[in-house]
Amino acid sequence: MSFYNQIAAIRPYSVVITPPGGVSFITAFQRPGSATIITSFRSPSAQIPSRMEQPLWKFVSDRLVLHYPTDDSELVFSYPEQKPPKLPLWEYYRNWVDVRLSYTKTIDIMDIALEYVNRSRVRWDHK
Repeated sequence: MSFYNQIAAIRPYSVVITPPGGVSFITAFQRPGSATIITSFRSPSAQIPSRMEQPLWKFVSDRLVLHYPTDDSELVFSYPEQKPPKLPLWEYYRNWVDVRLSYTKTIDIMDIALEYVNRSRVRWDHK
């Protein structure tokens, strides 16, 4: 998909949920008044959620950026059939973790995002 088509694909949405890191950067092109929810992997060394892309979001003032902190119960490792090489623990998280969002946590954070979108009063042309 071209870069233009990727931007066009997310522009109509008022709330986008995305994994952390570079893949979330496309949401910088969301419309003003929208909200982004970024799942956060746990940093194995610090045992706290990591926010790799946080410096970018400090400068985005026309929308809401929320972080969904994952916990161990939401992380499912899906290794390839061939045993992966010995890597630092953070690389296992990056390469082979599927995040299964908790329904109740997702609803709670979506409520915050949708409240912001409704309060922003930005009217969009949905063409």
